[in-house]
Amino acid sequence: MTTEANVYKTATLRLDGIAVTARVRTAMPWVLTVSLSGYLDIKNTPAFARTIEQVLNESPHITHIVFDLGCVTYISSTGIGAFTQILVSTKNLNTEMTLYKPHDNVRLAFEALGFASFFSIVDDEKKLANRVVPGPGAFN
Repeated sequence: MTTEANVYKTATLRLDGIAVTARVRTAMPWVLTVSLSGYLDIKNTPAFARTIEQVLNESPHITHIVFDLGCVTYISSTGIGAFTQILVSTKNLNTEMTLYKPHDNVRLAFEALGFASFFSIVDDEKKLANRVVPGPGAFN
């Protein structure tokens, strides 16, 4: 559970059809968690991708970015392309990227287009915690 006491920075961006909330927790300042809600399509994806690219380029201390996709109910091929672009950027910055708990529709889109194997997709909170920091309780 995230409380205000363990959140170092937070920002929310609302675009047509999608809400983006980014958090950096005090206990793990090297992890950027981006929670998305809504849908990613051709209209809102470019602004979303630019925003994430800007944050990554301005935050050299971030070594892991986690996209919580549990509340994204639709993603177009443009949205998947944006995640692919972000993945390339993270690799260039020596930053890890994880897609966390994608909605069934989103997972199906990644699989149908053949992109699922390019991404680290995690559905279990313990596995996610082990990816970003060893030890129990990383996301408490």
